[in-house]
Amino acid sequence: SIMDARFEITEEERIKALKTYFDEEKGMLKQFPSKEKLKIVILERIAEMFEKGRTYNEQEVNKIIFRAFNDISTLRRYLIEYKFLSRVADGSAYWRTDPYSKE
Repeated sequence: SIMDARFEITEEERIKALKTYFDEEKGMLKQFPSKEKLKIVILERIAEMFEKGRTYNEQEVNKIIFRAFNDISTLRRYLIEYKFLSRVADGSAYWRTDPYSKE
């Protein structure tokens, strides 16, 4: 299940990861971390830019991601892979999901 060790992140680790990789002032990602745990912290932060219960088209998703990071396709792929975003098969609609939910 996705609720494995990768998701066991202390508050301290979370704060440190955000300080290292995220410029809160600009709302920009400095770089995308390669370590699993840190990736999740960053993806969580990016996912917060999406409203729950709202459906987005691909253009809107790209626009939101681009505000934070210029490598849109990488970030979009990870958001989906780690279940922070879901989409319909043809990519015409995206919505925010919760990787921690038991569903």
